[in-house]
Amino acid sequence: MLVSPLLRALQTADLMFPGVPKVALDCLTEFPYTDYSNRRASLDSLRCLFPDVNYNLMPVSSCTLYGIAPEEHYANQL
Repeated sequence: MLVSPLLRALQTADLMFPGVPKVALDCLTEFPYTDYSNRRASLDSLRCLFPDVNYNLMPVSSCTLYGIAPEEHYANQL
């Protein structure tokens, strides 16, 4: 099962489909990425919270989906 790496999506997948193998993909993150609620936690945090999810296809650095790093977007808002 493919799942968004956002906490609410991982929680729902974990509750609704226990025991089903899951693969997290950044491309499944909701749009717009610039909304704070649509930013994913660090891979270290996700691995601790959802250790049974496969994160091998996720970039190691913070998510830059849609070509905008979260830090860059919020710095430009100041």
